[in-house]
Amino acid sequence: MFIGYLIICCSTQFFLPLVKVFKSEHRNYWYSATVFYWSTLALSTVQVTCLALVMSCSSYLFTRQFHADVGEFNWHRFSCYIFLIWLLCVYMETIGRFIGVALVDNVKIAIVLSQILYSFLCMLNGFYIEIDDTHSTLVSKTANLISIRFITQNMIYTIYGIDRCTETEFSWIMRNNSVKESEFYNNCIRVFINIAIIQLATLCVMLCKFSNLNDHPVAKLIRKCNEKHDLFELNQAIPLEIHDTKKADKNLTPVNDVKKLPEYAEEERLLCKIIIGWKNLTLYRSESIYEMGSKKGSSQPILRSLNGQFRFATLNALMGASGSGKTSLLKVLNGRCKTRLSNETEIYLSKFAKIRTCFITQEVSGHLMLGLTAKQVLIYASKLKNTQPAVDHEQIAMKWLHELDLEDTANTLTEHCSGGERKRLAVALELTSIEMPNLIQIDECTSGLDSNSAEVVSTTSFCH
Repeated sequence: MFIGYLIICCSTQFFLPLVKVFKSEHRNYWYSATVFYWSTLALSTVQVTCLALVMSCSSYLFTRQFHADVGEFNWHRFSCYIFLIWLLCVYMETIGRFIGVALVDNVKIAIVLSQILYSFLCMLNGFYIEIDDTHSTLVSKTANLISIRFITQNMIYTIYGIDRCTETEFSWIMRNNSVKESEFYNNCIRVFINIAIIQLATLCVMLCKFSNLNDHPVAKLIRKCNEKHDLFELNQAIPLEIHDTKKADKNLTPVNDVKKLPEYAEEERLLCKIIIGWKNLTLYRSESIYEMGSKKGSSQPILRSLNGQFRFATLNALMGASGSGKTSLLKVLNGRCKTRLSNETEIYLSKFAKIRTCFITQEVSGHLMLGLTAKQVLIYASKLKNTQPAVDHEQIAMKWLHELDLEDTANTLTEHCSGGERKRLAVALELTSIEMPNLIQIDECTSGLDSNSAEVVSTTSFCH
């Protein structure tokens, strides 16, 4: 009973993090649910086998079962004992995995449910009550359906029946528990059938639960972009003249004739289209573009003749050494730096949808308000970005605290948060708007973050 309790609780708790990781990777269409499930099943079977071997050896010797055999060690009894412990571990581990998949978003409820379920199984395993003496058809059929009592009966036969009773002798314990020697293999087959049914049910739950991730618009865009990734197509964009500051500001402001697109309504239309592109982008240290015109003169260039593009529904990374101009390029693309570009610079914006951009600087102190908790900061940002009267700002704040794994810091002041928590909180501030940005620019998005936090920030910023 102790071994079964340990296995079902541990399998539920340990399988939940794996499912959460799979959820993010499956959304990116890295591999399917069946590949993940059967691979983890094979690995967990090896782990459970090793664990069952250690537990059965230690418990067999600790309870001194070998004393039943006078002067010799009965390998037949010992092998059956190991097999039944292994069968119990696999059965409980299968049930725990099913609970973990069904309640992947509620860890505490899953663990409590596994404990309650195991208490129910113990009531029907034949130790607490004698099933056949209850004279209840429902209890008897339920116990037979669950099949946990068959492992108990086989264990009783292993300890009290194997090589201990002759044709003229019988065991009172086996008779009281309705144990029959001829039913040993049939009982094992029933348990294996239950294990197979629960395994298939777990796979079906995973397919139903995560199938919508592959149908998620972002996942569709990723797959189709990979299938039809075209070269630089500037005919999909409209040019933006940077040299005239007033004209640039006018073009950067969303115009009224751009059709407002409902969420995920125009994925096919925007698929693989450019959201922003640039040609011959050259940036100088000089304070005014009018001092140099199209001649570089003696001004030192920060960026020199860059060509590039960003497309809708793509994740892009600017990589380079320190001081190579990554932050300067981001500032140019988000409109913060417009007066130090050369005359040859051409920037193109999408003509299919208005661009809603945000920029998170490397130093996130300017994004956060001191004296407020993480939850209060998000509520404050939601109230500033969403003016609709029916918006539940607290629900939005809790959603992003959960998405970015910041629930434990909800009531922590921003100045007391760690560097990684402050970085994730700054990202959450930009995502509190109902009409979320479609061009998210993060400077040094993974600096100061551990691998798990970096994955959370990158995945959340891209998928939302």
